[in-house]
Amino acid sequence: MISNGLEIGTRALIAHKYAMDVIGNNIANVNTAGYSRERVVLQTTDPTTIQVLSRNKPMASLGSGVKVSQIERIRDEFLDTEKRDLARTAGEWSQSSQSLGIMGSTFNEPSDTGIAAGLNSYWNAWQSVASPDPSSSGARSTLISQGQLLANQLSTTRQGLTDLQANNDKDIVAKVQTINDLADQIATLNGQIVKSQASGDANDLLDKRNQLVGQLAGLVNIEYYQDPTGSTTIAIGGGFLVSHIDTAHLEAKTDPTNHSFNKVVWSESGKSVAVTGGELFGLIQSRDVKVQGYIDGLDSLATSLMSQVNAVHRAGFGLQGETGFNFFVGTNASDMSVNAELVYDPSKIAASSKNVDMSGNGETASAIANIRTQGSLNSGSTSVDDFYQNLIINLGTATAEANTKVDTNKAMVAQVDKQIASVSGVSIDEEMSDMIKFEHAYGAAAKYITTVQRTLDDLMAILR
Repeated sequence: MISNGLEIGTRALIAHKYAMDVIGNNIANVNTAGYSRERVVLQTTDPTTIQVLSRNKPMASLGSGVKVSQIERIRDEFLDTEKRDLARTAGEWSQSSQSLGIMGSTFNEPSDTGIAAGLNSYWNAWQSVASPDPSSSGARSTLISQGQLLANQLSTTRQGLTDLQANNDKDIVAKVQTINDLADQIATLNGQIVKSQASGDANDLLDKRNQLVGQLAGLVNIEYYQDPTGSTTIAIGGGFLVSHIDTAHLEAKTDPTNHSFNKVVWSESGKSVAVTGGELFGLIQSRDVKVQGYIDGLDSLATSLMSQVNAVHRAGFGLQGETGFNFFVGTNASDMSVNAELVYDPSKIAASSKNVDMSGNGETASAIANIRTQGSLNSGSTSVDDFYQNLIINLGTATAEANTKVDTNKAMVAQVDKQIASVSGVSIDEEMSDMIKFEHAYGAAAKYITTVQRTLDDLMAILR
C-alpha cells in the first residue's frame, strides 16, 4: 500500500502541474482576440479494493488519487448567438451609412456649388433676361452659362451616384469571395474539430472557428447549427453554405436585367441567394435601392425641368423672330445640356411672347422664371425646387438614421463583448489566485511523496 501512496502522489503532481500549465496558457493569452478561458476539471481515479477487519464489510474502497478529466473551454453559446445576430445588423447598417455618407458628399448640399444654388442662379438668370432689357446680350450669355452650369451639376452628380453603384457592385463581388473563403476555412476546421474531439479537446480550434463564424455573420445572414460531434452546419436563406467538411460556394454573376450589375447566386444551381442581412445585404440595398432611388430622383427632376422649360420656350420668339427651339436637349440628368443652337447664338433665346417688338418683350422669359414655383412633379403637387429640397432632406434623414443605427449597434456589440469577456475572458487576478491554490496543492503532493518515500525506506531497512 505504500507503493500505492507513491502513485497517488505522482498523480497529484501531474494533475496539478497540468492545472498550472493551463493557468499559464490563460495568462499568456490574456490579450489574444477570441481566446476562451480554459479550466482544468479534476476527477478522482478509480479506487482500489482492500481488505479490512470487519465482519459486515470485509472489503473497502481506497482512493487511488486524481486525474485531469477535461480541459474545459468556458463559453456561453447564447452570447455568441446574440453577437452574431448583432454583427449581421451592424454589417448592414455600416454599409448603408457609408453609402449615404458618400451620396451626401456627392450632392454637396448646402453649398454655393450645389444643384440648389445652380437652380436658383438659373431661375434668376431668366428673370434678368425678362427685365429690364430682354435684348441684353450680357443677360442672355449669363443665362446660357447658368443653364450649362446647372446641366453640368446634374450630370456630374448623377455620374457620382453611378460611380458609387459601380463601387458597390465591385464590393459585392469581393464580399462574395470573402464569404467563400471563410466557408472553406470553417469546413476545414469542422473536420479537424471532429477528429480532435473524438480523442480529446479542440478548444483552440473551436475558438478559431468561432471567430470565423463571427466574421461570416457580419457579412451575410447565416443560420448556425452545431451537432454533438462538434461539426457545424451554416445556411443562408435555407441553402446550405457549410455542411460538415463540404461547402457550397456563392457566385457574383452578371444580371442583364439590373443594369448589368452582379447578382448573388449559388454556384452549382445558379439560383438566387436569399440575402437579407450583413454587409452584403447593405451593399445590395445601397446599389439597387438607395443609390438608384436618388438617380431616379435626379432624372425625374431633370426631365421635368427640361419638359417645362422647353414647352414654354418653343412657343416664344427670339430677337429675329426665331421660334420652336428647345432650350435644353437630352433624355435625363446624365446627358442634359443647353441646345447648341442657343449656345452659338444667344439671340435665338425665346424671351418674347410675340413676334413683334421682340427686343422689348420679356414675357416668355418671365414665364420660364416663374416655373420655379409651379407644381410639375408628384402629380403636379411639387415644384422642381421643392422636389430637389425634399430629395436632400430625405437624404439627410436617411443618413442620420443610418448613423444612429450604427452607433446603437456599436453600443450593443460593446455590451455583449463585455458580457462575453466576463464569462470567457481571462482575469489575471483570478488566474493568480488559482495559481496559488494549485501551487500549494503541488507542493503538498511533493511533500507527501517525500514522506511516503522516507516511510518506504524505513520499512525496507527493517526488512533487511
